[in-house]
Amino acid sequence: MMKQNRIVLRCSGCGKEYPFGTYSCENHDGVLLAQYDLDKARSVSEIETPSQQGIWRFSEVLPNVADPISLAEGGTPCLRSINLGPRLGLTLYIKDEGRNPTGSFKDRAATLLISTERALGHSSCATASSGNAAGALALYARLGGMHLHVFMYQPTREKLLHTSSFSPSIYLIDTPVESDVHRLTEEACAQFGWASLTTMSSANPFNIEGYKTISYEIVRDVGLPDIVVLPIGSGTLGLGVWKGFKELYEMGITGALPRLVGVQPENVAPIVEAYERGETDVHPVTPKKTVATGTVVDNPGIAGSVTLKAVRESGGWMIGVSEDKILEAWSLLPTEEGVFAEPTGALSVAGMMLAREYGKIKAGETVVCLNSASGFKDLSVFEAKASDSTQVFHLLPNLEAIAKIREANNGD
Repeated sequence: MMKQNRIVLRCSGCGKEYPFGTYSCENHDGVLLAQYDLDKARSVSEIETPSQQGIWRFSEVLPNVADPISLAEGGTPCLRSINLGPRLGLTLYIKDEGRNPTGSFKDRAATLLISTERALGHSSCATASSGNAAGALALYARLGGMHLHVFMYQPTREKLLHTSSFSPSIYLIDTPVESDVHRLTEEACAQFGWASLTTMSSANPFNIEGYKTISYEIVRDVGLPDIVVLPIGSGTLGLGVWKGFKELYEMGITGALPRLVGVQPENVAPIVEAYERGETDVHPVTPKKTVATGTVVDNPGIAGSVTLKAVRESGGWMIGVSEDKILEAWSLLPTEEGVFAEPTGALSVAGMMLAREYGKIKAGETVVCLNSASGFKDLSVFEAKASDSTQVFHLLPNLEAIAKIREANNGD
């Protein structure tokens, strides 16, 4: 396959085409999708470039950027389920994105965003993120010699410390309304000439290009699954994964497409609510508190509507899960599968288990659940669990105390 030097960005809504360097459609009725002239191929390995690092192994189907910034992101394993899959009668895999350089799937977008911004000649950029995107963009901006300004709203201690380790400028905005942070970021970019970076598909098409490499890796490593289950905030991750599978199908590498299942916490579920009402447009909601903080997007806008369309096109569905279900899946992942996930990452497993209970996922199907981030990115829930645990003991340094504990626990 020959590398395509020309890239066209086409709006998913009106179909209007734009050149490299455009961020969004002026009509605002869709998201921009990168279009390539895809040759036929027989396997994923035919379009890989082994000499390239990270997701840039798939440079044949990525923007043609000279000297991309990479830290071996991607290449995360699809772990065959040890206990949950057999118990549920499924061939179940967990795609563990927590093993990326900054511990989340956002690294796949960050390498694209920073590489393209540097190619466009920008030296300073800004983002509004209190989560995984902040750390990912801070790392890749540092590697790319760009300065990043991060606007944060009530970040977890872990995400603040992790982001600060890469020495960006961090602004902790004191406001009760998170949308104020995004507004201020855009105003600052306009005032000071910073490139505006966001990991929502509606504001930059290359987020999707980063996330689509997840699909390439799934097919390469375990073949084509029946169902892929994803945590969903604005929906950009889902759009990327769907675009990846569609490209694989267009090239002839796969003969079918999987169904996508998008999972949101019931407390912040604008796309789920639109799906359940049978609507095509996604409307804002008033968010309630959730442990799945990485999906808190009360107004996903056009990205949410395009995501909903993609989910329906795949033959899949959206599903909301309660806080109890999220915590149940989150607790099961380390004990049953050895995967240390933040609560947001456990959303996919919670949704999979609920869909299996409802009979929407059938026995014998092959399912891939995506863990979006490492548990080290948000330890607050783990700390609460450890303090309440009946398996954590404080004792004096003697065997008698241990013997008493063993006796109380039936000799275990």
